Amino acid sequence: MEISLDKVATSVLFVIMTTLSCMILNWVWLRPKYLERCFRKQGLVGNSYRLFFGDTKDSSMMVKQACSKPIELSDDIVPRVLPFEHHTVKHYGKNSFTWLGPRPRINIMSPEQIKDVFTKMGDFQKPKPNPLTRLLAIGVINYEGEKWAKHKKIINPAFHLEKLKLMLPAFYQSCIDMISQWEGLIYENGSSKLDIWPYLENLSSDVISRTAFGSSYKDGRRIFELQKEQAQLFVKVSQSVYFPGRRHRDSSMPPSSAPSIATLLTAISDETDQNICSLEDSMDFLCSEEVIRVRDTLLSNIYACGFLPTKKHRRIKEIDREVQDLLMGIINKKEKACKGRNDDLLGILMESNSREIKEFGNKKSAGMSIKEVIEECKLFYLAGEETTSVLLVWTMVLLSKYPNWQARAREEVLQVIGKNKPDFDGLNRLKIVTMILNEALRLYPPAALLL
Repeated sequence: MEISLDKVATSVLFVIMTTLSCMILNWVWLRPKYLERCFRKQGLVGNSYRLFFGDTKDSSMMVKQACSKPIELSDDIVPRVLPFEHHTVKHYGKNSFTWLGPRPRINIMSPEQIKDVFTKMGDFQKPKPNPLTRLLAIGVINYEGEKWAKHKKIINPAFHLEKLKLMLPAFYQSCIDMISQWEGLIYENGSSKLDIWPYLENLSSDVISRTAFGSSYKDGRRIFELQKEQAQLFVKVSQSVYFPGRRHRDSSMPPSSAPSIATLLTAISDETDQNICSLEDSMDFLCSEEVIRVRDTLLSNIYACGFLPTKKHRRIKEIDREVQDLLMGIINKKEKACKGRNDDLLGILMESNSREIKEFGNKKSAGMSIKEVIEECKLFYLAGEETTSVLLVWTMVLLSKYPNWQARAREEVLQVIGKNKPDFDGLNRLKIVTMILNEALRLYPPAALLL
């Protein structure tokens, strides 16, 4: 019996489109509503799920309202920094949940529960990031299991105390350069009012550029400028709902090794042969790993071209390519001049990576690839630059509010260091200054929440 090729193609297309429709329906409605019922059974409360957007519209509106008003110099900055989360906890209590599009997010505020999350890493794994995050920075902070352990082992030597001591001259030089600029303004005008935020941003980026790349710190400054622009674009893009496509695919896995649609549809067919005799069984099936894998694989094939080519997405990708090229150039310079002592982060990282590879008989997979080294440098930049400048500016705000502590800090610095060049032992004896910095971190943490 002959079977028309057109009929076969039509049947296959019908199966694919029907399966895709079921997957999308499950993603945008069935699975979120099922999870909501589970949360409420466990005593969690929150807004009812709203199709596709969840709480994102409310969250964006509250952020815009909070940012439209001048910031108040009070200790309670949560309503300004996290207005929607503050509203949720105030309205529903600590045991609450919110919706980031179709994805639920549970608020965990109990110290005991937070301890469980940090200690039971096998049960509570890091959430899969929006793929745009991979263009911004991905490294040890995103990894799990053996890969995380390997990267942590290779990176650790860069943050040993003796290595940090070697970076003090770079810290000192960057601070002297900034203060010299301020003195120049006073010399010209007798007195001067200035916005210190741009200076502190430049200070932290200059420090990281010098300590990360040594003699190539001017290239590092360009990387900082690009990553700053990329981060601003990412914040704007992340306020919209991400349509899944490549979320579960590891960037190290070649496309050919990804499971085919046919394979996954066969897995689903086998799964549905089992007895599904109730609504609860049906929901468990639709929320199963097999269904989710099919959904993401189907959508990744449909969106194989990548993200929609909007102006923001194109610019984010352009910046990523330029940053990769700049870092590759710096790494090549380091490899050619790989003699003598390494005092900067990149040099120490490359030395540690090379040592790890040699320990395993020159097995390349034992260490990090060049791409992974680049990603760790990007992450170091992103994690260290703005957090440092935010800490410094809030510390100055606190010192201006409490002149008595400002006087005590100044007196301690003059007593311990005087007019000498700061060294590690001297800085370690600044107890009052350390207390002030810790209090600034407690009141105004640079990272307001962990996802």
